[in-house]
This record gives sequence, structure tokens and C-alpha cells, in this order.
Amino acid sequence: MSFSNIVQYFNSHYKQINFIYKCLFVLCALGYLGYHTLSGKNSYKSYVVLKKEIDERQKILDELKNRLKNVKLKVDHLRNTSLDLDLLEERCRAMLNYGYNDEIIIRTSTIPNSNR
Repeated sequence: MSFSNIVQYFNSHYKQINFIYKCLFVLCALGYLGYHTLSGKNSYKSYVVLKKEIDERQKILDELKNRLKNVKLKVDHLRNTSLDLDLLEERCRAMLNYGYNDEIIIRTSTIPNSNR
């Protein structure tokens, strides 16, 4: 086959060859983009993994927020404005078995009712 025959064949089939090259290019581009859409760094699989991590961490965050809310509520109950300091001191002394050096503590089994 001589060069002139190749040129003649190319000229007669130019549109078909051009169409085939364009189809091959499009198929390669679609394959490349499809592969990276499913398996690349920013792919759908990576999105699913990140979404799962976000959901897990959101659950942990919600749990921590609930714990913080409970601790804040307990702290609010210990504020001076909502707590009788004498009652707090009495409870601390009873729970910790604490007393001053110069005081005498008499324990009874019942607490007398006062009619005030």
C-alpha cells in the first residue's frame, strides 16, 4: 500500500474516521469521569463515608449537649439566689460528717416537728 492509496482512502472515508475518533474521545472522557465520580478522592463513596462520620459525630455532639445541659441545670440549683446557704451547710455537714472544732453535735434518730 502506497502513501497515495492511504491518502485516497483517508479522503474517501474522512467523515467516518472523524466520527469514530469523536466517539472514542467521548467514550474515554465518559469512562474517566465515571471512574472518578465513583472511586476518586471526591467521589460518591467518599461522600457516603463522610456523611456516616458526620452522622456519628452529630450523635456524639447531641449527647454532649445534653450532658452539658444537665450539668448547667445542676450548677444553677447551687447558685446563691436559689439555694438556702444554711440548708446547704447543714446537708454538707451531714453528708461529709463535718463539724467545727469547738462545737458539740448531738445526733438524734428523729427530727422534732416545729409548728410555725
